[in-house]
Amino acid sequence: MPNCDFYAVPADWLQVVQFIFTNQDWVLYELSSRPDCEVKVFHSVNEVKALLQGEDESFHFQLYSPAMGGLVQFRRIDFSPGAVPGKSFRYATEGFGLIEFYVSRPRNGKLRPSHTNHFSMKGAEDWAPIRSEVASPNNWNWKHVTSMSNRLNRHIRSLGVAKHGSRAILQGAQAGLAAGELELLG
Repeated sequence: MPNCDFYAVPADWLQVVQFIFTNQDWVLYELSSRPDCEVKVFHSVNEVKALLQGEDESFHFQLYSPAMGGLVQFRRIDFSPGAVPGKSFRYATEGFGLIEFYVSRPRNGKLRPSHTNHFSMKGAEDWAPIRSEVASPNNWNWKHVTSMSNRLNRHIRSLGVAKHGSRAILQGAQAGLAAGELELLG
């Protein structure tokens, strides 16, 4: 599973989101919908930026392009009665070739790494019997999935101004670290 772990505050990862939207056929979905809502599809940096108005600490997205082939699926998850008061369901965005894009903002001066990742064809094939409700991994253009993921990861690394181990530290996170306002976790 090719991945990229990096440290970024919202201003940093919004630059990554801007890069995503400069690629015309790339589509950004939320990983999991809010209770009793459909999955959101984001079309602009401002739509993603609006998420920062809430209290959420982390944000989980799935990245897709039609050139990746495959199928993006939205699985309804029904809650047990009373599990989420006043709510009855949510949706999960699924597909073996989707690229994870997970980001967070600092909490109490501590910053967890942000993250990208995706299945390899072999990994997807290994999981297919266990996750039979997800469309076959054979429908994905794995060469394009890997290419797209590599392009995203190269861009993220190019924004790095420092490193913590093997993880890039993007500009805003580095400024917070240098000012003594942030501590890196992980």
